[in-house]
Amino acid sequence: MNDAATIVQEARICLLASAVIKDSADPADALVVLLSGPLSLMHGELFEPTAFIAKVKEQFGWSVSADAAEYFIPKLRKLGWLKSRSDFPSRGPFYVDLAEAEQETDRVNETRDALIEIGTAFRSFASELSPINALPDDPMEAGAVLLRYVVDANAPLEGTVSPRGSDADYLSARFVEHVNKKRLPARDVLSSLSAVGFLFRVAEEIGNPSKRRTINLKVVVDGPVILDYLGCSGEIRSEASVDVFESLRAMGASTVTFAHCVEEARDALRSVLKANPRDRYGPTGEALRKGWVNENALLSLLQAFDVAVRKKGIEILPDTPDFMPSSHVYFDMDRARGIDEIINWHDEENGNARYADADTTVLTIRRRAGYRTSDLFESRYVCVTTNDIFARATKRHLLEIAYYNARQTPPIITLKELAAKLWIEIGNRGAASRFKIPNSQLLLSCDRSLRLNRKVVDRARAELAKIKPEQVEQFELLLEVPRSARAVMDATLNNERYVSGATIEQLVEAAVDAAGEEVAAKEKARRIKEHEQFKRQLAEVEQKLEAEQLRAEKTEQSAACIAEEKASNDIATLDALARLIHRVRPEGLAGVA
Repeated sequence: MNDAATIVQEARICLLASAVIKDSADPADALVVLLSGPLSLMHGELFEPTAFIAKVKEQFGWSVSADAAEYFIPKLRKLGWLKSRSDFPSRGPFYVDLAEAEQETDRVNETRDALIEIGTAFRSFASELSPINALPDDPMEAGAVLLRYVVDANAPLEGTVSPRGSDADYLSARFVEHVNKKRLPARDVLSSLSAVGFLFRVAEEIGNPSKRRTINLKVVVDGPVILDYLGCSGEIRSEASVDVFESLRAMGASTVTFAHCVEEARDALRSVLKANPRDRYGPTGEALRKGWVNENALLSLLQAFDVAVRKKGIEILPDTPDFMPSSHVYFDMDRARGIDEIINWHDEENGNARYADADTTVLTIRRRAGYRTSDLFESRYVCVTTNDIFARATKRHLLEIAYYNARQTPPIITLKELAAKLWIEIGNRGAASRFKIPNSQLLLSCDRSLRLNRKVVDRARAELAKIKPEQVEQFELLLEVPRSARAVMDATLNNERYVSGATIEQLVEAAVDAAGEEVAAKEKARRIKEHEQFKRQLAEVEQKLEAEQLRAEKTEQSAACIAEEKASNDIATLDALARLIHRVRPEGLAGVA
């Protein structure tokens, strides 16, 4: 089977699994569908969990524990996919009896049609977005590329994906962003697929499900997550953490942080705001560049940062050992220095972040006071980060020094890992919210893929300086316009490989055109705003005129009533006077006579 056919088959299996997630409250049913693919590769062979896990890793790149694999043996036997040739069928050994991945005929047709439909839409979007053709010509293959990106975004790939990603990854992220922004029908399909990626993160929890419970967990929020949670990096990153933390609080957990994490977040925000707009990078810099956050609002936030953190429900814990004088017993200074030595993923000039990561790890471990468990929600303290390298490196180091074993919850986990565990813990709470957490984590991954690549800017600047140095300053100013920066990213797929002397003028032209569109869009928005304001003012004037007219009519009616009443009174008075005169006049005439 060639690579393209394999990718398509995997995508269709994932589509089937996503359909099962929609229909079934038991995630294990969907995971069984996924396992049918690798299992069919062992048809006729002895079922060995380790060999099966290797097949899953080989086909999907996902990791499944041996305990989780063994948990599914009864389900696989019930389906007839595992059969015993011994006198004691329930004991094994078991042989695989699955020639092809289990797929119902009707659903096979549905997945084929769905894959073609979404692949066609994806190819059409990509062709309009960029002149670079980075997708397969076959709509099914193009759809499979998109679906694999969506699933892998939430799957535990353990470092197999590069930070920058491929051209197809960029296009996939742009399409997911587009579908969610426009709320297109494909959004439901992509949301359910994002949940498929969670299945392998929580395979062990599926095998050992817990009952609904109240938890006593303190989630330590590191500096970058604090900025996301406060909304400093835009709505997408904020919602990804808000969804998780609000759900955790509803279960009895609380969010805390350390004083040095607050300082790290404050320093990072201050550095971004002090930097020249063209030199702003990272999540907050990107949010400012795209116009997602207001600079003045961030400046105001900076003035009362601690207050803002506490208002969001995050308790700030002290950093000093005074909270527990014997805390070093649980993680001594030698071990603490070992943590400090492995943290090498920050720039040399960013020493604060390096020390913050080391201190956060050590303090989280000490706060646990020697407690160890395989249940994340019973681990007392756990620090959540968006830095995958931070989480992986600390876990690997603590395993190497045998402080924790592979089953025990490490002190540092990623937000995506926490979201996946939470997703299975709270269960399917109804169709409306079933995919909210997986989809928010998918959008978070897309946001990471769609950050402006500094290498694109650096190479474009260098190439432009060779042929038209007088335009370098103008080009850099254009990149401060969100639409222009996005146009350059789209034209190059955010890949510096496509920036050269032959393409640089096209990039400048694309940036200029986009800036014109930005100005036109702002002018249109201004005109619409003025028109709406005029309509409101006109409506207010009309309301005032109507009120005045109504008041005048009421006054006129009141005056008419008064006049009518006065006339009636005058007539009555005259009648009375006439009767009096009529009565008096005969007597007067008689006196004269």
